[in-house]
Amino acid sequence: PPRSTLFPYTTLFRSNDAHLDARMLMAQIEEDRDNPPSAYGQFLAATESHPAHFPAQRAAARLAGTLGDWEAADRHVEAAKSLMGTAETDPVLRAVELGVAYQHARRTQDLVAAKQISGQAAELLDTEPGLILARRILIDDRIVRQDWEAALTELDAALEGEPGERLLYELQLVVLEQLGRTDAIETQLRDMIDLFPDD
Repeated sequence: PPRSTLFPYTTLFRSNDAHLDARMLMAQIEEDRDNPPSAYGQFLAATESHPAHFPAQRAAARLAGTLGDWEAADRHVEAAKSLMGTAETDPVLRAVELGVAYQHARRTQDLVAAKQISGQAAELLDTEPGLILARRILIDDRIVRQDWEAALTELDAALEGEPGERLLYELQLVVLEQLGRTDAIETQLRDMIDLFPDD
């Protein structure tokens, strides 16, 4: 929507910074506008004013993971889980948890743990194929293991959920180069010029 439509909500924030519904609406608008940093900022503000609000904590965890802020993602996951019943599970939070654990394993070069976590991510995707963070674990794992065909398969699946994510296209170029698919690289470059004309 045009930026002017956001004016009533920004005015509301000045008068009542803890207005949860408006915060959540602003966050969703920013996410729909493909602006994850701004959306996360709104969800973060919602969690700070209403720490017991599960949807805000859950969304903040997901976006923090998307942005690569794994410390914040872990914090939001723990906050969200504390609001759930002991027998409850949530696939989005599980994907973020796996992302946090995978990043730790990669940082500490624990290849055994990284492989186990990627297996758990694959199992999660069997029932929840739209979980982007879980899909990204598989992409990274396949690239690290130089399993280029599998990496390409995961990238194709990820692009169905994130068709505007430039990084995925760039990774796809790397994988296509490793596979020696010159014609596909040329097609991909033309597609990227159309998709990202200002870059």
